[in-house]
Amino acid sequence: MTEEIVDIVNENDEVIGQELKSVCHEKDILHRISAVFVFNDKNQLLIQKKKKNGKYDHSAAGHVHAGETYEEAAKRELSEELGVELNKLEEVNKKILDLSKNIHHICRLFLVNYNGSFNLQESEVDDVKFMSLDEIDSILDEDPKIFCKGFKLSYSAYINWLGERK
Repeated sequence: MTEEIVDIVNENDEVIGQELKSVCHEKDILHRISAVFVFNDKNQLLIQKKKKNGKYDHSAAGHVHAGETYEEAAKRELSEELGVELNKLEEVNKKILDLSKNIHHICRLFLVNYNGSFNLQESEVDDVKFMSLDEIDSILDEDPKIFCKGFKLSYSAYINWLGERK
């Protein structure tokens, strides 16, 4: 498998070059990721348990390849990780900066409603489950370490976005 090449961006999310994803992580270079929250008709959020670290994360998420849009990456990740092909995604926010350790990301979060079946990517996804926002809030209060940092940032942005819409 060849390593991913991603767009390098500045703080305004303007492309200023390309680099290997591993080099971006190694050298603290800002680049892009897309994340998706999948909701069902009961307004429950699908979370996935990552195979590599056992933590709960976005419904689907991943790096935006060089030349790819955030939305294209979100759709690709939905297909790869969950086996779901969808055309319509709603963008929640324009930018979440994740400045964790040596990894700098600009993330865009998308929402989708889906009630069908999943075909999980066995190499990345250990399990998925739908949870109510109240259940997620409770777990975040009791044991926030079981969620990936990126999920917590996106979830907070989502909750703020909901509040702004009222």
